[in-house]
Amino acid sequence: LERAGLDHSTVSKSLRRMQEAGLLTREPASHDRRVMVVHLTDAGRALQEPIADMWRTLEQVSVRDLTPDQVQAFTTCARIVEKSVRDHNRQSSGE
Repeated sequence: LERAGLDHSTVSKSLRRMQEAGLLTREPASHDRRVMVVHLTDAGRALQEPIADMWRTLEQVSVRDLTPDQVQAFTTCARIVEKSVRDHNRQSSGE
């Protein structure tokens, strides 16, 4: 989770909401009861493609007026900002 920049409690809450909505199931792993194994339900699988399409469209629309160099520069800057925020959050939480 840390490498993806995600907080455990945020992911846990999101998974709980998706489970309550019938989009996934969670069960303890057989090798370690502290680990949860997550599976999409049929309803969750039905949303995969529409959500992927939505993200593809958003990506295309958001950069359509930028040159490839501008997209690259934006991506580089966004990653630097993301790292700065993550580093700050780690320092603030005492990690």
